Amino acid sequence: MGLFAQVVEFCGTTRKAAQALGCSRGTLSEKLKVEKESPEHVWAESKTMQRAWQILTKKDESKEGWFGVKIPIKPAPEPEDPLDARRKKNQVDALQARIKALETDLIKAQDVIDQHNKLHKARVEPNSWLPIPHIKGQLSLTPVLFTSDFQVGEVIKAEEIDGMNAYNMDIFVERYQKLIEKTIHLTKENTGATEFPRIVYLRGGDAISNSIHEELAETNDLSAIPACRLLFQQEREGIKRLKEEFGRVSVISLPGNHGRCTHKSHSKGYAHLNFETMLSWWLATAFEQDPNVTFWTPNSTDALFNVEGWNLLMSHGDKIGARGGTGFIGPAANIAKGHFKIQRDWNLTGQRIDLILTGHFHTSLKLERGYANGTLAGFSEYARDLRCLPDSAKQWLLCMHKESMISHSFEINLSERPVRFGAWTD
Repeated sequence: MGLFAQVVEFCGTTRKAAQALGCSRGTLSEKLKVEKESPEHVWAESKTMQRAWQILTKKDESKEGWFGVKIPIKPAPEPEDPLDARRKKNQVDALQARIKALETDLIKAQDVIDQHNKLHKARVEPNSWLPIPHIKGQLSLTPVLFTSDFQVGEVIKAEEIDGMNAYNMDIFVERYQKLIEKTIHLTKENTGATEFPRIVYLRGGDAISNSIHEELAETNDLSAIPACRLLFQQEREGIKRLKEEFGRVSVISLPGNHGRCTHKSHSKGYAHLNFETMLSWWLATAFEQDPNVTFWTPNSTDALFNVEGWNLLMSHGDKIGARGGTGFIGPAANIAKGHFKIQRDWNLTGQRIDLILTGHFHTSLKLERGYANGTLAGFSEYARDLRCLPDSAKQWLLCMHKESMISHSFEINLSERPVRFGAWTD
């Protein structure tokens, strides 16, 4: 007898059996028909089948049920803790969000791959390169040697600044001659130029130390006039050497605040009350018979001149309208401010300024509007007291080109980089 037939027999009627199984009479009738036609039919696991086994098991607890196998009745699950349910839901939501993000990244990556494949397959037509006009003739450059702040006469003692530098009239001679020879070497051997119409030799002021302060008067090894004599001798030979190599030399001179003949710097008669103006005139007389060496010594604190079609302005640096503390930035802030004021003032008069050259601050810098020069003297006791950055003696060499303005710029080092002595130990 089939499983469902046993249930009908136990319940007495088909209606009661269907009610006990929880199904319709029609469903039960179909199952009975299947059992009758196929006695060996095996039913798939279902709720109706489990209910039938449950009814027959309760019918006879001593028997194990169909084919001796007792079907256990699973107890109803206990209700889940709401907090655990919420925790699981949050975890599921987080995982689903992560899956969504990964799918988005995967889509983007696939788009990139598709675009790459399209570009790889696409045929790129070669562009026609613009014809380059043939450059005829030789490369012509005009070197500009910017000298300033020689401070001849000043004495810097190595033992007073931890051995970082030393300076006196003998070291000046050595460094100045090195400056001239390096200028020739760098210009002739490192620019690729084959033609130099001339060289511009700029004298930017503070060539002498002078006794303008009490401590300088006490420590200088040369006073103003002997310092001018030593400068005349060295610069005369330096200009001759430059003329030998470049053919023509244009000398432009401005005085600095250290060369003044007055106790304090004057605004009126600034150039005429200065030993360095006299030195410039003295040098000019040494070459007055040579048409290939020209001199210009303006009475102003500014010198505006043209090189290769570019307007350059030189000013010593003490009259640029920028003073005061420098803070941790150093002199760069004041120099940049002064360059801005110079360019603004000249532009207001309708004069274009392409490049500004200043000294005075003993700091070698390349700035937005021009260059600030270092000093031949190098790091000093005064710079140490201000806690300025220790640096070597430097001067600028610029090579001017009619199209690119500055084709080469050389920051010429004339002394070793300052290095302190080792600490004293007992």
